Amino acid sequence: LTIPARDGVPLQARLYKPAGFDPTRRYPLILYLYGEPNAPTVVDAWRSWPPGNVLYEQLLLRMGYLVATVDPRSATGATKAMENTVLKQVSGDVETSDLVDGVRWLKAQAWVDPERVGVWGWSGGGTYTLLALTRTQEFKAGISVAPVTERRYYDTKYVEPYMKTPQENPEGYDDVSLVKRAQHLHGRLLLVHGTYDDNVHTQNSWHFADELV
Repeated sequence: LTIPARDGVPLQARLYKPAGFDPTRRYPLILYLYGEPNAPTVVDAWRSWPPGNVLYEQLLLRMGYLVATVDPRSATGATKAMENTVLKQVSGDVETSDLVDGVRWLKAQAWVDPERVGVWGWSGGGTYTLLALTRTQEFKAGISVAPVTERRYYDTKYVEPYMKTPQENPEGYDDVSLVKRAQHLHGRLLLVHGTYDDNVHTQNSWHFADELV
């Protein structure tokens, strides 16, 4: 399905309903996020990212949850113009705005319990989950796995095409820093990180946790 953003842009979304879905009931909702530029999670295919998601989603459905995902416009890869909306501000205002529009539309549906909405994601999705919990108050709880909390800690090959270097764009790096936003955490958070990840180094979670303390 598509969900209208506040400026009329149709946001790509996917919704799974549990077996025996009753539209007269209100269900808790889990939103899965990834959100990185040009990396859509809503695709016309029987696959998911990460690949194990399909099993986890089925488990949530059996427990009676609705499971949804909404791609911010920059993630769809639909046009270069949409991808360029996050230049110098990856994980910033554009993704936050689209996230808020998506979740508020879902909360407005008669079969969603707006008081029981959670969010989770891995890697880029872990980053986006912390974005959701520090820049909005829309979610009751979240699970953030292996998040990038500081773009300065991430691979230059990926970061610099969007963010430029920290020397060229210091304000941009500061603005999207989740470490600086840790004080605004809203909702219950489960933060997960393994030491095997050679892509998102554990210092990201250590620094964020230290700010929480």
